[in-house]
Amino acid sequence: MGTLVIFKENEMTVLEDISEETYLNMKKESADLQEEHPPYLIWHEDLHFDYGY
Repeated sequence: MGTLVIFKENEMTVLEDISEETYLNMKKESADLQEEHPPYLIWHEDLHFDYGY
């Protein structure tokens, strides 16, 4: 699970607890859209603060 940040036009959306598979599906779907300014997606795996990494 991780955090997904979506930048689209002048908006930023943060979604937490998103699997990498879901991120890849969203990225593929956004690439398939024929928009002038497609959204920019960034996913980062959550850190385990209990273990220090």
